Amino acid sequence: MSGTDDLSVDASRWEGSGQKANSSTRSSGPGVLTRDTSDTQELWRPACHFSPHSGWINDPNGLILIDGRYHAFYQYNPHATVHGPMHWGHAVSNDLVHWQELPVALYPDSLGQCYSGSAVFLPDGDVAIYYTAHLEVPGDHALQTQCLVRADRALERFDHEPDNPVLGNSEKRRDFRDPKVFWHAPSASWIMVVTLGRSVGIFVSVDHVNWRFASEFGAGLGASEAIGWECPDLVEVYAPDGHSRWVLIVGIWPAGTEEGSATQYFIGDFDGERFELDRDSASSANGFAHWLDHGRDYYAAQSFAGRQGQPPRVLAWGSNWLYANQVPTQRYRGLLTLPRDLSLNIEYHGRSTQGDVKTAPRAVLLQRVPSEVCHEFPLLCDADFIPIDAQRRVARPGSGVYRLSLTVALSRGEHLAICLFGEEKANYVIWLDSQARGLMLGLHRDKQHVEHGLLLSSFDTDSTIALEIQVEGDSVLLSMDLYVDNGFTELVLGDGRHCATMAYFPESPAGPILLDQHW
Repeated sequence: MSGTDDLSVDASRWEGSGQKANSSTRSSGPGVLTRDTSDTQELWRPACHFSPHSGWINDPNGLILIDGRYHAFYQYNPHATVHGPMHWGHAVSNDLVHWQELPVALYPDSLGQCYSGSAVFLPDGDVAIYYTAHLEVPGDHALQTQCLVRADRALERFDHEPDNPVLGNSEKRRDFRDPKVFWHAPSASWIMVVTLGRSVGIFVSVDHVNWRFASEFGAGLGASEAIGWECPDLVEVYAPDGHSRWVLIVGIWPAGTEEGSATQYFIGDFDGERFELDRDSASSANGFAHWLDHGRDYYAAQSFAGRQGQPPRVLAWGSNWLYANQVPTQRYRGLLTLPRDLSLNIEYHGRSTQGDVKTAPRAVLLQRVPSEVCHEFPLLCDADFIPIDAQRRVARPGSGVYRLSLTVALSRGEHLAICLFGEEKANYVIWLDSQARGLMLGLHRDKQHVEHGLLLSSFDTDSTIALEIQVEGDSVLLSMDLYVDNGFTELVLGDGRHCATMAYFPESPAGPILLDQHW
Protein backbone atom coordinates (compact mmCIF):
# COMPACT_ATOMS: atom_id res chain seq x y z
CA MET A 1 0.00 0.00 0.00
CA SER A 2 1.11 3.57 -0.44
CA GLY A 3 1.98 5.61 2.60
CA THR A 4 -1.40 7.35 2.42
CA ASP A 5 -3.47 4.16 2.47
CA ASP A 6 -4.85 3.16 5.88
CA LEU A 7 -4.64 -0.53 6.74
CA SER A 8 -6.05 -0.15 10.24
CA VAL A 9 -8.67 -2.52 11.63
CA ASP A 10 -10.24 -1.98 15.05
CA ALA A 11 -9.01 -5.06 16.90
CA SER A 12 -11.36 -4.39 19.83
CA ARG A 13 -14.21 -5.47 17.57
CA TRP A 14 -12.93 -9.02 17.39
CA GLU A 15 -10.36 -9.64 20.12
CA GLY A 16 -11.67 -12.61 22.09
CA SER A 17 -14.54 -13.29 19.69
CA GLY A 18 -15.42 -16.78 18.55
CA GLN A 19 -13.87 -19.98 19.84
CA LYS A 20 -10.48 -21.58 19.65
CA ALA A 21 -9.80 -23.00 16.19
CA ASN A 22 -9.34 -26.74 16.21
CA SER A 23 -6.08 -26.59 14.32
CA SER A 24 -4.64 -29.79 15.74
CA THR A 25 -7.39 -31.99 14.31
CA ARG A 26 -6.91 -30.42 10.89
CA SER A 27 -3.15 -30.59 10.90
CA SER A 28 -1.59 -32.88 8.33
CA GLY A 29 1.62 -32.70 10.37
CA PRO A 30 2.48 -33.65 13.93
CA GLY A 31 -0.15 -31.42 15.53
CA VAL A 32 0.16 -28.12 17.37
CA LEU A 33 3.76 -27.10 17.89
CA THR A 34 4.53 -25.73 21.31
CA ARG A 35 7.59 -24.61 23.21
CA ASP A 36 8.46 -22.82 26.44
CA THR A 37 8.04 -19.08 25.94
CA SER A 38 8.60 -18.12 29.55
CA ASP A 39 12.02 -16.87 28.46
CA THR A 40 11.08 -13.67 26.64
CA GLN A 41 14.34 -13.81 24.71
CA GLU A 42 12.96 -16.92 22.96
CA LEU A 43 9.50 -15.48 22.20
CA TRP A 44 10.26 -15.22 18.47
CA ARG A 45 12.56 -18.23 18.15
CA PRO A 46 11.35 -20.10 15.03
CA ALA A 47 10.29 -23.72 15.33
CA CYS A 48 10.46 -24.66 11.62
CA HIS A 49 13.27 -22.37 10.42
CA PHE A 50 16.94 -22.72 11.29
CA SER A 51 18.43 -20.16 13.67
CA PRO A 52 21.70 -20.55 15.58
CA HIS A 53 21.55 -21.10 19.33
CA SER A 54 23.46 -17.85 19.74
CA GLY A 55 25.30 -15.34 17.57
CA TRP A 56 24.68 -13.76 14.21
CA ILE A 57 23.67 -15.47 10.96
CA ASN A 58 23.27 -14.10 7.44
CA ASP A 59 23.79 -15.66 3.97
CA PRO A 60 23.35 -19.42 3.50
CA ASN A 61 26.55 -20.92 2.08
CA GLY A 62 27.70 -24.26 0.72
CA LEU A 63 24.26 -25.88 0.59
CA ILE A 64 24.63 -29.55 -0.31
CA LEU A 65 22.67 -32.80 -0.03
CA ILE A 66 24.85 -35.76 1.00
CA ASP A 67 23.50 -39.26 1.60
CA GLY A 68 20.01 -37.99 2.34
CA ARG A 69 21.12 -35.25 4.75
CA TYR A 70 20.92 -31.54 3.97
CA HIS A 71 23.99 -29.57 5.02
CA ALA A 72 23.72 -25.80 5.37
CA PHE A 73 26.72 -23.64 6.03
CA TYR A 74 26.09 -19.97 6.71
CA GLN A 75 27.75 -16.64 7.43
CA TYR A 76 28.24 -16.64 11.18
CA ASN A 77 29.61 -14.45 13.94
CA PRO A 78 29.76 -16.70 17.02
CA HIS A 79 30.91 -13.88 19.28
CA ALA A 80 28.10 -11.31 18.93
CA THR A 81 24.61 -10.79 17.53
CA VAL A 82 25.75 -8.22 14.96
CA HIS A 83 27.69 -8.63 11.74
CA GLY A 84 31.35 -9.13 12.55
CA PRO A 85 34.32 -11.36 11.68
CA MET A 86 32.78 -13.92 9.35
CA HIS A 87 33.07 -17.64 10.00
CA TRP A 88 31.18 -20.48 8.34
CA GLY A 89 28.62 -21.98 10.70
CA HIS A 90 27.34 -25.47 9.94
CA ALA A 91 24.04 -27.27 10.49
CA VAL A 92 22.51 -30.49 9.18
CA SER A 93 18.93 -31.73 8.74
CA ASN A 94 17.10 -34.78 7.45
CA ASP A 95 13.95 -32.84 6.59
CA LEU A 96 14.88 -29.11 6.32
CA VAL A 97 12.76 -28.38 9.41
CA HIS A 98 14.59 -29.98 12.34
CA TRP A 99 18.23 -28.91 12.39
CA GLN A 100 21.29 -29.99 14.35
CA GLU A 101 23.88 -27.26 14.84
CA LEU A 102 27.44 -28.53 14.27
CA PRO A 103 30.87 -27.05 15.11
CA VAL A 104 32.08 -24.04 13.16
CA ALA A 105 33.58 -25.20 9.85
CA LEU A 106 35.70 -22.27 8.62
CA TYR A 107 37.53 -19.59 10.60
CA PRO A 108 39.17 -16.33 9.53
CA ASP A 109 42.88 -16.73 8.77
CA SER A 110 45.77 -14.77 7.26
CA LEU A 111 43.90 -14.44 3.96
CA GLY A 112 40.95 -12.78 5.67
CA GLN A 113 37.44 -13.45 6.88
CA CYS A 114 35.42 -16.28 5.34
CA TYR A 115 32.74 -14.61 3.23
CA SER A 116 30.04 -16.40 1.25
CA GLY A 117 30.52 -19.28 -1.16
CA SER A 118 29.36 -22.73 -2.21
CA ALA A 119 30.05 -26.47 -2.09
CA VAL A 120 30.16 -29.08 -4.85
CA PHE A 121 30.97 -32.77 -5.20
CA LEU A 122 34.32 -33.75 -6.72
CA PRO A 123 34.71 -36.86 -8.92
CA ASP A 124 36.39 -38.77 -6.08
CA GLY A 125 33.41 -38.21 -3.77
CA ASP A 126 35.00 -35.54 -1.64
CA VAL A 127 33.52 -32.03 -1.45
CA ALA A 128 35.07 -28.81 -2.71
CA ILE A 129 34.14 -25.67 -0.80
CA TYR A 130 34.72 -22.26 -2.37
CA TYR A 131 34.54 -19.04 -0.41
CA THR A 132 35.64 -15.41 -0.63
CA ALA A 133 38.54 -14.42 1.58
CA HIS A 134 37.89 -10.84 2.70
CA LEU A 135 41.08 -9.17 3.90
CA GLU A 136 40.97 -5.72 5.47
CA VAL A 137 43.75 -3.51 4.06
CA PRO A 138 44.73 -0.42 6.11
CA GLY A 139 44.20 2.77 4.13
CA ASP A 140 42.49 0.97 1.24
CA HIS A 141 39.36 -1.06 0.52
CA ALA A 142 39.39 -4.74 1.44
CA LEU A 143 41.00 -7.31 -0.86
CA GLN A 144 38.60 -10.07 -1.93
CA THR A 145 39.87 -13.34 -3.45
CA GLN A 146 38.39 -16.80 -4.03
CA CYS A 147 39.69 -19.72 -1.98
CA LEU A 148 39.26 -23.51 -2.07
CA VAL A 149 38.82 -25.91 0.84
CA ARG A 150 38.71 -29.68 0.32
CA ALA A 151 36.37 -31.53 2.71
CA ASP A 152 35.65 -35.19 3.28
CA ARG A 153 32.21 -36.58 2.44
CA ALA A 154 31.16 -36.44 6.09
CA LEU A 155 32.01 -32.73 6.15
CA GLU A 156 34.06 -33.18 9.29
CA ARG A 157 37.53 -32.43 7.91
CA PHE A 158 38.34 -29.19 6.11
CA ASP A 159 41.73 -28.84 4.37
CA HIS A 160 42.60 -25.48 2.85
CA GLU A 161 44.26 -25.54 -0.57
CA PRO A 162 47.97 -24.75 -0.02
CA ASP A 163 48.04 -22.41 -3.05
CA ASN A 164 45.04 -20.32 -2.01
CA PRO A 165 43.66 -18.13 -3.39
CA VAL A 166 42.77 -20.15 -6.47
CA LEU A 167 41.32 -17.04 -8.10
CA GLY A 168 43.14 -13.83 -7.31
CA ASN A 169 42.07 -10.22 -7.70
CA SER A 170 44.82 -8.60 -9.73
CA GLU A 171 42.49 -5.77 -10.75
CA LYS A 172 41.82 -5.06 -7.05
CA ARG A 173 38.09 -4.92 -7.55
CA ARG A 174 36.31 -3.59 -4.50
CA ASP A 175 33.51 -6.14 -4.91
CA PHE A 176 34.63 -9.58 -6.10
CA ARG A 177 32.90 -12.21 -4.05
CA ASP A 178 30.46 -15.03 -3.30
CA PRO A 179 31.55 -17.78 -5.73
CA LYS A 180 28.89 -20.29 -6.78
CA VAL A 181 30.49 -23.34 -8.42
CA PHE A 182 28.81 -26.21 -10.29
CA TRP A 183 29.63 -28.85 -12.89
CA HIS A 184 28.29 -28.14 -16.42
CA ALA A 185 28.11 -31.51 -18.19
CA PRO A 186 27.46 -30.25 -21.77
CA SER A 187 30.75 -28.34 -21.79
CA ALA A 188 32.57 -30.77 -19.44
CA SER A 189 33.61 -27.79 -17.31
CA TRP A 190 33.40 -26.40 -13.84
CA ILE A 191 31.58 -23.07 -13.78
CA MET A 192 32.04 -20.30 -11.20
CA VAL A 193 29.73 -17.29 -11.04
CA VAL A 194 30.99 -14.46 -8.87
CA THR A 195 29.86 -10.86 -8.42
CA LEU A 196 31.89 -8.04 -9.98
CA GLY A 197 30.30 -5.02 -8.34
CA ARG A 198 27.09 -4.48 -10.30
CA SER A 199 27.42 -7.49 -12.59
CA VAL A 200 28.25 -11.18 -12.52
CA GLY A 201 31.46 -12.71 -13.85
CA ILE A 202 31.52 -16.25 -15.28
CA PHE A 203 34.74 -18.24 -14.91
CA VAL A 204 35.51 -21.70 -16.31
CA SER A 205 37.85 -24.48 -15.17
CA VAL A 206 38.67 -28.01 -16.33
CA ASP A 207 40.24 -29.07 -13.02
CA HIS A 208 38.27 -27.01 -10.42
CA VAL A 209 41.52 -25.27 -9.36
CA ASN A 210 42.72 -23.16 -12.30
CA TRP A 211 40.16 -20.68 -13.57
CA ARG A 212 39.84 -18.48 -16.67
CA PHE A 213 37.48 -15.57 -17.23
CA ALA A 214 34.76 -16.38 -19.80
CA SER A 215 32.16 -13.59 -19.76
CA GLU A 216 30.30 -10.95 -17.80
CA PHE A 217 26.55 -10.37 -17.46
CA GLY A 218 24.40 -7.61 -16.04
CA ALA A 219 25.74 -4.25 -17.18
CA GLY A 220 22.75 -1.90 -17.43
CA LEU A 221 20.26 -4.59 -16.40
CA GLY A 222 18.25 -5.23 -13.25
CA ALA A 223 16.95 -2.72 -10.73
CA SER A 224 18.46 0.60 -11.73
CA GLU A 225 18.97 1.85 -8.17
CA ALA A 226 21.11 -1.11 -7.11
CA ILE A 227 24.72 -0.29 -6.30
CA GLY A 228 25.99 -3.78 -5.57
CA TRP A 229 25.16 -7.35 -6.51
CA GLU A 230 25.88 -10.27 -4.18
CA CYS A 231 25.43 -14.03 -3.76
CA PRO A 232 24.82 -15.13 -7.36
CA ASP A 233 23.46 -18.53 -8.33
CA LEU A 234 22.89 -20.04 -11.77
CA VAL A 235 20.52 -23.02 -12.07
CA GLU A 236 18.78 -24.89 -14.86
CA VAL A 237 15.03 -25.05 -14.23
CA TYR A 238 12.57 -27.33 -16.06
CA ALA A 239 8.95 -27.08 -17.16
CA PRO A 240 6.63 -30.13 -17.04
CA ASP A 241 6.99 -30.58 -20.82
CA GLY A 242 10.76 -30.97 -20.50
CA HIS A 243 11.71 -27.52 -21.75
CA SER A 244 14.26 -25.71 -19.61
CA ARG A 245 15.69 -22.26 -19.03
CA TRP A 246 18.60 -21.08 -16.93
CA VAL A 247 17.81 -18.76 -14.04
CA LEU A 248 20.45 -16.36 -12.72
CA ILE A 249 19.66 -15.31 -9.14
CA VAL A 250 21.41 -12.38 -7.48
CA GLY A 251 20.99 -10.41 -4.28
CA ILE A 252 21.03 -6.63 -4.69
CA TRP A 253 21.79 -3.82 -2.30
CA PRO A 254 20.64 -1.13 -1.57
CA ALA A 255 17.51 -1.42 -3.66
CA GLY A 256 14.60 -3.76 -3.96
CA THR A 257 10.84 -3.97 -3.80
CA GLU A 258 11.19 -1.14 -1.28
CA GLU A 259 14.39 -0.18 0.51
CA GLY A 260 17.31 -2.23 1.71
CA SER A 261 18.30 -5.58 0.24
CA ALA A 262 16.28 -7.85 -2.04
CA THR A 263 16.72 -10.72 -4.49
CA GLN A 264 16.17 -10.51 -8.23
CA TYR A 265 16.55 -13.06 -11.03
CA PHE A 266 16.93 -13.22 -14.80
CA ILE A 267 15.67 -15.94 -17.17
CA GLY A 268 17.81 -16.95 -20.11
CA ASP A 269 20.09 -19.59 -21.60
CA PHE A 270 23.61 -20.71 -20.72
CA ASP A 271 26.08 -22.44 -23.06
CA GLY A 272 28.97 -23.02 -20.66
CA GLU A 273 30.54 -19.65 -21.39
CA ARG A 274 27.83 -17.00 -21.52
CA PHE A 275 24.42 -16.31 -20.02
CA GLU A 276 22.05 -14.90 -22.66
CA LEU A 277 18.97 -13.04 -21.45
CA ASP A 278 15.52 -14.19 -22.62
CA ARG A 279 13.86 -10.83 -23.18
CA ASP A 280 10.48 -12.41 -23.97
CA SER A 281 10.26 -13.68 -20.38
CA ALA A 282 10.62 -10.32 -18.66
CA SER A 283 9.64 -6.67 -18.87
CA SER A 284 12.08 -3.89 -19.58
CA ALA A 285 10.43 -1.91 -16.74
CA ASN A 286 12.73 -3.50 -14.18
CA GLY A 287 15.74 -3.98 -16.39
CA PHE A 288 14.44 -7.39 -17.53
CA ALA A 289 14.69 -8.73 -13.97
CA HIS A 290 12.03 -10.30 -11.77
CA TRP A 291 11.72 -10.25 -7.99
CA LEU A 292 12.25 -13.64 -6.39
CA ASP A 293 10.31 -12.37 -3.38
CA HIS A 294 8.17 -9.25 -2.89
CA GLY A 295 8.67 -8.97 0.87
CA ARG A 296 11.51 -7.32 2.74
CA ASP A 297 13.11 -10.35 4.39
CA TYR A 298 14.36 -12.68 1.67
CA TYR A 299 17.97 -12.33 0.57
CA ALA A 300 20.98 -14.23 -0.77
CA ALA A 301 19.02 -17.25 -2.06
CA GLN A 302 21.19 -20.28 -2.83
CA SER A 303 20.45 -23.73 -4.26
CA PHE A 304 21.49 -27.13 -2.90
CA ALA A 305 24.14 -29.14 -4.72
CA GLY A 306 23.61 -32.89 -4.90
CA ARG A 307 20.03 -32.87 -6.23
CA GLN A 308 20.70 -34.03 -9.79
CA GLY A 309 17.51 -34.82 -11.65
CA GLN A 310 15.37 -32.94 -9.14
CA PRO A 311 14.09 -29.33 -9.14
CA PRO A 312 16.52 -26.76 -7.75
CA ARG A 313 15.84 -26.24 -4.04
CA VAL A 314 16.79 -22.89 -2.51
CA LEU A 315 17.19 -21.36 0.95
CA ALA A 316 17.66 -17.67 1.73
CA TRP A 317 18.51 -15.39 4.63
CA GLY A 318 15.34 -14.15 6.35
CA SER A 319 16.32 -10.55 7.06
CA ASN A 320 17.30 -7.24 5.45
CA TRP A 321 20.58 -5.33 5.61
CA LEU A 322 18.65 -2.15 6.38
CA TYR A 323 17.86 -3.27 9.95
CA ALA A 324 19.30 -6.77 10.46
CA ASN A 325 21.72 -5.60 13.15
CA GLN A 326 18.91 -4.02 15.22
CA VAL A 327 16.05 -6.55 15.26
CA PRO A 328 14.90 -7.21 18.85
CA THR A 329 16.13 -10.78 19.35
CA GLN A 330 19.11 -10.73 21.70
CA ARG A 331 20.46 -14.28 22.07
CA TYR A 332 20.66 -14.68 18.29
CA ARG A 333 19.94 -12.59 15.20
CA GLY A 334 18.81 -13.97 11.87
CA LEU A 335 17.41 -17.19 10.43
CA LEU A 336 17.20 -19.17 7.20
CA THR A 337 13.94 -19.26 5.25
CA LEU A 338 11.90 -22.31 4.34
CA PRO A 339 13.14 -24.22 1.29
CA ARG A 340 11.48 -23.60 -2.06
CA ASP A 341 11.54 -25.82 -5.14
CA LEU A 342 11.86 -24.00 -8.47
CA SER A 343 10.03 -24.97 -11.65
CA LEU A 344 8.89 -23.28 -14.84
CA ASN A 345 5.59 -22.75 -16.56
CA ILE A 346 5.79 -21.99 -20.28
CA GLU A 347 3.01 -19.63 -21.31
CA TYR A 348 2.12 -18.38 -24.77
CA HIS A 349 0.94 -14.85 -25.38
CA GLY A 350 -0.47 -13.64 -28.67
CA ARG A 351 1.45 -11.04 -30.64
CA SER A 352 0.32 -9.32 -33.81
CA THR A 353 2.69 -8.91 -36.76
CA GLN A 354 1.16 -7.29 -39.88
CA GLY A 355 -2.22 -8.69 -38.98
CA ASP A 356 -1.03 -12.23 -38.26
CA VAL A 357 -1.29 -13.52 -34.71
CA LYS A 358 1.94 -15.06 -33.47
CA THR A 359 2.59 -16.80 -30.18
CA ALA A 360 5.72 -16.14 -28.15
CA PRO A 361 6.67 -18.52 -25.35
CA ARG A 362 7.23 -16.86 -21.99
CA ALA A 363 8.91 -18.72 -19.14
CA VAL A 364 7.41 -18.06 -15.69
CA LEU A 365 9.30 -19.14 -12.57
CA LEU A 366 7.25 -20.92 -9.90
CA GLN A 367 8.29 -21.47 -6.28
CA ARG A 368 6.73 -24.08 -3.98
CA VAL A 369 7.49 -25.12 -0.43
CA PRO A 370 8.14 -28.90 -0.50
CA SER A 371 5.16 -30.94 0.68
CA GLU A 372 7.18 -32.65 3.41
CA VAL A 373 7.90 -29.21 4.89
CA CYS A 374 4.27 -28.04 4.48
CA HIS A 375 3.11 -30.96 6.58
CA GLU A 376 5.22 -29.86 9.54
CA PHE A 377 2.96 -26.80 9.96
CA PRO A 378 -0.41 -27.33 11.69
CA LEU A 379 -3.07 -26.40 9.16
CA LEU A 380 -5.64 -23.63 9.44
CA CYS A 381 -8.16 -23.31 6.62
CA ASP A 382 -11.52 -21.69 5.85
CA ALA A 383 -13.43 -24.14 8.05
CA ASP A 384 -11.44 -23.08 11.13
CA PHE A 385 -12.77 -19.51 11.02
CA ILE A 386 -15.78 -18.43 13.09
CA PRO A 387 -18.01 -15.71 11.57
CA ILE A 388 -18.29 -12.45 13.50
CA ASP A 389 -20.59 -10.87 10.93
CA ALA A 390 -21.14 -11.01 7.17
CA GLN A 391 -17.69 -9.57 6.41
CA ARG A 392 -15.41 -10.74 9.21
CA ARG A 393 -14.20 -14.11 10.46
CA VAL A 394 -11.76 -15.01 13.23
CA ALA A 395 -9.62 -18.04 14.13
CA ARG A 396 -7.35 -18.79 17.06
CA PRO A 397 -4.27 -20.84 16.19
CA GLY A 398 -3.11 -23.40 18.72
CA SER A 399 0.39 -21.88 18.75
CA GLY A 400 2.50 -19.34 16.90
CA VAL A 401 3.36 -21.93 14.25
CA TYR A 402 0.80 -22.71 11.54
CA ARG A 403 0.01 -22.73 7.82
CA LEU A 404 -2.95 -20.61 6.78
CA SER A 405 -4.34 -22.12 3.57
CA LEU A 406 -7.16 -20.19 1.90
CA THR A 407 -8.96 -19.83 -1.40
CA VAL A 408 -9.92 -16.20 -1.94
CA ALA A 409 -12.80 -15.18 -4.25
CA LEU A 410 -12.68 -11.51 -5.23
CA SER A 411 -14.68 -9.30 -7.57
CA ARG A 412 -13.61 -5.92 -8.91
CA GLY A 413 -13.06 -3.48 -6.05
CA GLU A 414 -13.21 -6.17 -3.33
CA HIS A 415 -10.50 -6.65 -0.71
CA LEU A 416 -9.41 -9.24 1.81
CA ALA A 417 -7.46 -7.97 4.82
CA ILE A 418 -5.47 -10.52 6.85
CA CYS A 419 -4.69 -9.38 10.39
CA LEU A 420 -2.27 -11.67 12.23
CA PHE A 421 -1.23 -11.91 15.89
CA GLY A 422 -4.29 -10.01 17.17
CA GLU A 423 -2.82 -6.76 15.87
CA GLU A 424 -4.85 -3.69 14.96
CA LYS A 425 -3.65 -3.30 11.39
CA ALA A 426 -3.74 -5.69 8.47
CA ASN A 427 -0.44 -7.38 7.71
CA TYR A 428 -1.54 -8.41 4.21
CA VAL A 429 -4.29 -7.06 1.97
CA ILE A 430 -5.23 -8.70 -1.34
CA TRP A 431 -7.63 -7.00 -3.72
CA LEU A 432 -8.84 -6.99 -7.31
CA ASP A 433 -8.42 -3.40 -8.42
CA SER A 434 -11.48 -1.63 -9.81
CA GLN A 435 -9.26 0.46 -12.11
CA ALA A 436 -8.14 -2.54 -14.16
CA ARG A 437 -4.66 -2.72 -12.60
CA GLY A 438 -5.38 -6.37 -11.87
CA LEU A 439 -4.67 -8.30 -8.71
CA MET A 440 -2.85 -6.33 -6.01
CA LEU A 441 -1.04 -7.17 -2.78
CA GLY A 442 -0.50 -4.75 0.09
CA LEU A 443 2.13 -5.32 2.80
CA HIS A 444 2.14 -3.53 6.14
CA ARG A 445 4.45 -3.56 9.13
CA ASP A 446 4.74 -1.01 11.94
CA LYS A 447 7.93 0.46 13.34
CA GLN A 448 9.58 -1.93 15.77
CA HIS A 449 10.49 -0.98 19.34
CA VAL A 450 14.04 -2.01 20.15
CA GLU A 451 16.37 -1.61 23.09
CA HIS A 452 16.51 1.56 25.19
CA GLY A 453 13.15 2.79 23.93
CA LEU A 454 14.40 3.53 20.42
CA LEU A 455 12.23 3.02 17.36
CA LEU A 456 13.54 0.99 14.44
CA SER A 457 11.97 3.24 11.81
CA SER A 458 13.56 1.42 8.87
CA PHE A 459 11.46 -1.63 9.80
CA ASP A 460 8.25 0.21 8.87
CA THR A 461 6.53 -0.94 5.67
CA ASP A 462 3.55 0.22 3.64
CA SER A 463 3.83 -0.99 0.06
CA THR A 464 1.67 -2.04 -2.86
CA ILE A 465 2.60 -4.72 -5.39
CA ALA A 466 0.87 -5.35 -8.70
CA LEU A 467 0.78 -9.12 -9.19
CA GLU A 468 1.33 -10.37 -12.72
CA ILE A 469 -1.54 -12.85 -12.53
CA GLN A 470 -3.89 -12.81 -15.50
CA VAL A 471 -7.49 -12.06 -14.52
CA GLU A 472 -10.30 -12.89 -16.92
CA GLY A 473 -13.44 -10.82 -16.44
CA ASP A 474 -14.42 -9.13 -13.21
CA SER A 475 -13.61 -11.83 -10.65
CA VAL A 476 -10.77 -14.09 -9.59
CA LEU A 477 -10.32 -17.20 -7.47
CA LEU A 478 -6.89 -17.18 -5.82
CA SER A 479 -5.31 -19.82 -3.61
CA MET A 480 -2.75 -18.84 -0.99
CA ASP A 481 -0.59 -20.43 1.68
CA LEU A 482 0.82 -18.34 4.51
CA TYR A 483 3.48 -20.00 6.66
CA VAL A 484 3.74 -18.43 10.12
CA ASP A 485 6.56 -19.33 12.51
CA ASN A 486 6.42 -17.28 15.72
CA GLY A 487 6.25 -14.01 13.82
CA PHE A 488 8.20 -14.92 10.69
CA THR A 489 5.84 -15.18 7.70
CA GLU A 490 6.21 -16.52 4.16
CA LEU A 491 3.31 -16.01 1.74
CA VAL A 492 2.97 -18.11 -1.44
CA LEU A 493 0.25 -17.02 -3.86
CA GLY A 494 -1.50 -19.07 -6.53
CA ASP A 495 0.70 -21.60 -8.27
CA GLY A 496 3.81 -20.12 -6.68
CA ARG A 497 4.66 -17.30 -9.06
CA HIS A 498 4.53 -14.71 -6.26
CA CYS A 499 5.99 -14.92 -2.75
CA ALA A 500 6.32 -12.34 0.01
CA THR A 501 8.45 -12.92 3.11
CA MET A 502 8.10 -10.63 6.11
CA ALA A 503 9.49 -10.76 9.65
CA TYR A 504 7.30 -9.55 12.52
CA PHE A 505 8.02 -9.43 16.24
CA PRO A 506 4.50 -9.50 17.73
CA GLU A 507 3.60 -9.38 21.38
CA SER A 508 1.51 -12.53 20.88
CA PRO A 509 2.82 -14.81 18.12
CA ALA A 510 -0.17 -17.12 18.72
CA GLY A 511 -2.66 -14.25 18.69
CA PRO A 512 -5.96 -14.55 16.78
CA ILE A 513 -6.27 -14.16 13.01
CA LEU A 514 -8.90 -11.89 11.49
CA LEU A 515 -10.10 -12.07 7.89
CA ASP A 516 -11.92 -8.86 7.01
CA GLN A 517 -13.59 -8.28 3.61
CA HIS A 518 -15.05 -4.93 4.73
CA TRP A 519 -11.69 -3.16 4.58
